Amino acid sequence: MAKDKRLYMTFPNDFWMHPKIAPLTVEAKWAFVEMNGYSRMQDLDGRIPAVMMHRMWASDVVVELCASHADRPLMFHDEAADEYVIRDYAAHQQTTADREEMSAKRSVSGKLGANKRWNGKPMASAMANEWQTDGKGMAETETETETEKIKRVSATRGTRLPADWMPSEALTEWARGERADLDIGRQVAAFKDYWPAQAGARGVKVSWDLTFRSWIRNARSGPPSRPAKDVRALTLIEQGRAMDEAVLRRELTA
Repeated sequence: MAKDKRLYMTFPNDFWMHPKIAPLTVEAKWAFVEMNGYSRMQDLDGRIPAVMMHRMWASDVVVELCASHADRPLMFHDEAADEYVIRDYAAHQQTTADREEMSAKRSVSGKLGANKRWNGKPMASAMANEWQTDGKGMAETETETETEKIKRVSATRGTRLPADWMPSEALTEWARGERADLDIGRQVAAFKDYWPAQAGARGVKVSWDLTFRSWIRNARSGPPSRPAKDVRALTLIEQGRAMDEAVLRRELTA
């Protein structure tokens, strides 16, 4: 069977029962699934430009998702970047940094496997004589050079966040330029609190600098806000729910 090269997103089995998901309309639930899929396909790491959000999904659905919780809604509007951010996207879906890490691990594994297979094959004597140079086979020299490369790459197979890790001056300057709305010092502290607490393979990364870059791009700058143009739509949703509740009460007392 040919390898399935499609991209996938993940949701837990009880996704539909989550307190933030269960009260949503069917349209909002399905839109949230679509938003996760779109972000995965476009390598957006859960940050969808507002212009695309309003082009692809109805305004009332967007407002409903932004109002799914008083403090931690499923999605919020980052006004500084004019993007809609899917909360905790990196905790549930594969990010760009995750894919780069996986690609690096596969590259290392492939080189190690190829090196073992090469070392296990005897060379033909004629070829050995032809490649002999200063008493040492050229192929042997090349193999040793490749082994050294693999050892260097193996050193980046993955580690947990070192206790003394800090972003370099260049990385700090990048973060300030990328997200001028953030307190980078607080983000570094939060980063160093979060990752050591992650168990197993999730807490192991090939490059903590790349992971920090992804963290900064997805960081929340402040309390969730709603676009002014969506306030009216939100009011209509709340009025509709109130009417539904009133009808239900009348039916129960009839």
